[in-house]
Amino acid sequence: MSEIPPSQPSYSPAPSAGFDISEWFNIWKKALTHPSAATFEELERHPQVTMQNSLIWNAISGALGGLLGGLVGVLTQNGTMAGIISGTIFGAIGGLIGLLIYALIVFAISKALGGTGTFPIQVALLGTFVPPLLVISLLLGQIPILGPAVSVVLSLYQVFLYIVATQAAQNVTVGKAAIAVLLPSLVVLCCAILFAFGVLAAILGTSAASGIIQ
Repeated sequence: MSEIPPSQPSYSPAPSAGFDISEWFNIWKKALTHPSAATFEELERHPQVTMQNSLIWNAISGALGGLLGGLVGVLTQNGTMAGIISGTIFGAIGGLIGLLIYALIVFAISKALGGTGTFPIQVALLGTFVPPLLVISLLLGQIPILGPAVSVVLSLYQVFLYIVATQAAQNVTVGKAAIAVLLPSLVVLCCAILFAFGVLAAILGTSAASGIIQ
């Protein structure tokens, strides 16, 4: 697939775009039900799809996730109201920081691969599908047996949306977008595996040393 030429001038969030809650659902519906580079190119020119609104959407979804986790803790364990409040606050903060860090990494890799988009575009487009998928996954994840399977399917679908959105945001091929999206996860996975092997080696080494001493 060839690179996507920008069909419009570079997107610049409109200060007067405001914060229209009712329009979110139309944006989310379009992103989730018509996932394509053309769809995300169209959405990046929507006056509501801005970096600011994306951060707000993710903070709200993160807060809802923390709130739900706190409520589940109260119902199933020894959770407290303080736990619910702290979970809500840290969920919102985590939603913001997590989005910004991941978007920055994907943006940097995309630029290294020849991407021409901007960081605000990258963040703005992530807000068109990450918040609703997070909430849906959290709610369905509470269903016994079926919940975990649904969460896996939604996670895979979210990866696909990340790739298509990055392809549109950075005007790169789908292959380059996939590298930008998947490489950070692969690096984290490799680091986790190396760490696990390191811990295992340390445990085995300690056990061997103890056996020799005895």
